Amino acid sequence: DLSPMASFISHNSNLPISRLEYRKEMEEVLERAAADCSWMYETKHTEKGQSSLLHSDEQRGTINYVVWSEVLICPHCGSENVFWDLATEEEGNKVQTAYHCSCCRSELTKRDCPRAMETVYDNLLDKTIQLVKFVPALINYEYGGKRFEKIPDADDLSLIERINAMAPPI
Repeated sequence: DLSPMASFISHNSNLPISRLEYRKEMEEVLERAAADCSWMYETKHTEKGQSSLLHSDEQRGTINYVVWSEVLICPHCGSENVFWDLATEEEGNKVQTAYHCSCCRSELTKRDCPRAMETVYDNLLDKTIQLVKFVPALINYEYGGKRFEKIPDADDLSLIERINAMAPPI
């Protein structure tokens, strides 16, 4: 194939590269990304049973992942329920098929409940759109070489709002 794209792909696929130069370049890219974005992956470390007010800003862990949960609407009372909070067991490793509404205590299944929606402005599309509402339910992070889990606190929610308010890089 003599198309410009085929020639480009063929040339770059067969171009010899130095592993050392490639590694050096990739490490520089990762360092720049960490310098620009590492603040987005930090959370206050809190030991169970202790208030986060007792900890200084130096006690910040690195987030491994965040569990996001759908918000469902109870068909009986219309209240919003965070699925993760009501349908997962204490350890968070098993989802129950039936759970109770946090407001009216009706027994529900996920199939019974419509999804909560939210209207957001999309900068790239330059218009408002409807999205299924998700909220952070659990944060898994590392601190001092150990892994911890916590429910997102006010600082975490504020950080998420700050990130969401940022204009996407173009």
